[in-house]
This record gives sequence, structure tokens and C-alpha cells, in this order.
Amino acid sequence: MAENITRLAPSPTGALHLGNARTFLINYLLAETRGWRVVMRVEDLDGPRVKAGANDQALDDLHWLGLRWEEPVVYQSQRELIYQAALEQLIGIGAAYPCTCSRKDIELAGIELLDKEGKLIWNAPQAPETPQTQPTAGP
Repeated sequence: MAENITRLAPSPTGALHLGNARTFLINYLLAETRGWRVVMRVEDLDGPRVKAGANDQALDDLHWLGLRWEEPVVYQSQRELIYQAALEQLIGIGAAYPCTCSRKDIELAGIELLDKEGKLIWNAPQAPETPQTQPTAGP
């Protein structure tokens, strides 16, 4: 049986937002009641928006709220080699491809990304022609 793990993932782009603190607290309490492991994964990949000191302040604020997590804290920016290896594996099996579409492009396309069964239906212009990326019939 797989171990249940949840993560708290603040972005150090400014002061911890009250809505994020609430979400972290609810997630943490759920994990505590169910015996799940809790890890902290700081989303520090948005270089220009990362603010000096925001990370430490967010972690201090979450500790003040009574939240605890396993050490060490994981920083996304320090995992580039792990992500690169996973990406290369996906490319190697044809499960990833470059896409220059922005979120706005997808929004303007006016379609849902997933069908009722949760299968991906967005077909980026750069998607290779495979059974997984064939357009699905609309309603």
C-alpha cells in the first residue's frame, strides 16, 4: 500500500497570503488526522518575483500557526537535475513535446483541458500526432 504524503508549497514572492495560510492549515489538519507525512516544498522557481526574506517569513508564519513538517525543506530551484532527468525520460518515450502556448492561448481557445473522465483533450499545435493527442469529438 502506498504511503500518503501531502505537501505545503508556499511561493516566496511576498508575505504569506491569508488564503494560502488557511489552505495550508486545512491540508495540514487533514494530514494529521489521517496519519499522512507532511513535507514542505518551496516554489522558488519564479526568479524575478522571489522576494528576499519572504521564504523565511512564510516558514516562520506557518510554524507560528502550529504547522510542522519533515525536514529538510525542499526547494524547487535545487531540484533541476531531477526534473531534467524526468523530462528527458518523458521525451524519450514520446510523452512530452515542446509547446509555446501560453495559459492565455489555451484560455482563448475556449476549451476544457480535460474530458469528463479526466483525460487530456487539449491538443497544442506542437503536439505530435499520436493516439493520445488525437482530437476528441465534442458534444
